[in-house]
Amino acid sequence: MNKATIVNGLSNEASRLLGAPDDLQDLPIETLEKAGELLEEAYKLMPDEPKVMTNVGHIRDELSLAKGGPFVSLDLFERSLATRVTPEALLNKARIIGIQENDHFQSLELYERAVIQQGLFRGAYGMGVCMLMCACRTDDPDMWRRGWYWFEHRKGKSAIKEEPRQWAALWRGENLNGKRLLIIMDFGLGDQVWALRWVKLAKAHGATTIILCDESMKRLCEEQPYVDEVHLQGTGEGMELDYVTPVMSMGTYMDPTSREKAVEPYLHVPPDEVIWRGHELPELRVASWHLQSRPKRVGLAWQGSVTRGYPSWRNVPVQQLLEALPLDAGIEYVSLQKGWDQPLGFRFHDKLDWNSVELCKDLYDTTQLIRSCDLVVTIGSLMSMLAPALGVETWLLNTHNSAWQFGPNEAPVSWFRTPEVRFYQTEQGNWYTVLADLAKQLREWASR
Repeated sequence: MNKATIVNGLSNEASRLLGAPDDLQDLPIETLEKAGELLEEAYKLMPDEPKVMTNVGHIRDELSLAKGGPFVSLDLFERSLATRVTPEALLNKARIIGIQENDHFQSLELYERAVIQQGLFRGAYGMGVCMLMCACRTDDPDMWRRGWYWFEHRKGKSAIKEEPRQWAALWRGENLNGKRLLIIMDFGLGDQVWALRWVKLAKAHGATTIILCDESMKRLCEEQPYVDEVHLQGTGEGMELDYVTPVMSMGTYMDPTSREKAVEPYLHVPPDEVIWRGHELPELRVASWHLQSRPKRVGLAWQGSVTRGYPSWRNVPVQQLLEALPLDAGIEYVSLQKGWDQPLGFRFHDKLDWNSVELCKDLYDTTQLIRSCDLVVTIGSLMSMLAPALGVETWLLNTHNSAWQFGPNEAPVSWFRTPEVRFYQTEQGNWYTVLADLAKQLREWASR
């Protein structure tokens, strides 16, 4: 049996284990490791074959990302492309250059070669995100529009379980005056909070706005004056509707083509209750609580969900964060990190409120906790959208490879008019200088 036959057999067995390329992030690490062993054997036999190089590079990256590490295979994709240009190698290199190297224009060129010229459409969503990042840099309206168009190719990334078009025609920018519009909340919770601005705009255009969401968003949506009805996911059948749209698809037609379109706080929560240390809702009132003599209060969020392709880079190690905080500056800190039960050390106990967040049953409760804070310090997670949408001053601890919603660190984009300060890494993985700057500014802020 010759090498090519053996390599084909190994590659086919790995493909059988892995399934569709877009579903790798859902596989257990053990499956990735088993497929990786097969592809490494193929690579030993044919180290100069472009397809083999691309396959082993892809699985090496997925394994590294699954364990919280960086991309590791740029050299393999470059070697592969130097031998023979394939759309798979172009796509993998584009992903690394954009996410890890922050060269979004080179990344976009590679994406366009893979997706548009060579028809590898599973890269369309990544290309859309890359275009949106380029739009942040250039503020080019055409780049914004192109980015939102390709962003629509996000099948498999959305949280939507239903097929929207089964209930009504998909909204494609038609006049909304007098129309009943079903808006399905998709993507992560932070994206949903961010996109509620478009629901408010749809209401201003005359629509009857109907939200379909999960339990964690339901009460928060019900409190918004621009939301007419709220239903839980799985209950959309039988409604009288004119149009339906996923909430993250509204950007294509609401034309958010300028970084100057920052909005006023748009989350409205009745100021009649607050979470405070050891108290159940609604035992304390915001109005009376704010009159009390108290230290300044800072909410902290240091970890978001971890997925392959956007792993733990954005998360700040909690011990490193806490060690950097000025505990003698008259500040009380409150955790916004629900479910955190790791030991933190004796010196933090009397300065940190770790209990209030556990009283929060959903995002509505969480907004009450945030509103009890004078300032929120957060990574680029849900809290970075929720706090400024409430009008609470927000400081962002941003990773070196910023998400498109914030723009690149050297050309930041703000979608809110809420006061914001940014601290960002100058090199991937180094939070020490970021946290030193944070501690200095917290002391200055507390003394005002």
